[in-house]
Amino acid sequence: MKTYNYRDHFGRLVIEPTEARIVRYIYESCLEGATPAEIAEALTEQGIASPMHRNRWLPGTVRSILKNEKYCGDALMQKTYTKDFRTHKSVKNTDLNMYFKENHHAAIVPKSDWLKVQEILSLRRDGKKTVRLRWLGEKFVVQQVKNGLLKGYYLLDPRWTQAERQQFLGIIQEILKNGKG
Repeated sequence: MKTYNYRDHFGRLVIEPTEARIVRYIYESCLEGATPAEIAEALTEQGIASPMHRNRWLPGTVRSILKNEKYCGDALMQKTYTKDFRTHKSVKNTDLNMYFKENHHAAIVPKSDWLKVQEILSLRRDGKKTVRLRWLGEKFVVQQVKNGLLKGYYLLDPRWTQAERQQFLGIIQEILKNGKG
């Protein structure tokens, strides 16, 4: 996704005033309690084009703007890289070193606001965890492979967060430790 509000001129990052107002609006709305979905809906209703010049905003686009450290003046470099030079396809970096530079360029939102937004997003994500768990009585709804190469393995729901997977594995380990499995 293209970074909203910064234009690279002769190697410098320069704030685009009109787009900066939109980013400030997004951060202020989040700090006032609006969700990314509500902010996206409001921007779409106002007829404001998204960073990719689309007429419709998606909650994921708003969330990525809220999470992007560039808007508070910091830079995390090599978040993605081009794995295959022939296709020019960019992939998330899980292999190479990343480099972080604080106060790399002019900020659009104050660092304190950016940090508050990260906390809000984290709390919302953590709050959803209990809702997203699939419970059946006191047990997770999972499937155990009955035969074949993966016999005895459990199939985990790919929508589970890392914490949910860890919680499930803890339950399984407790069952095995107590000899119930």
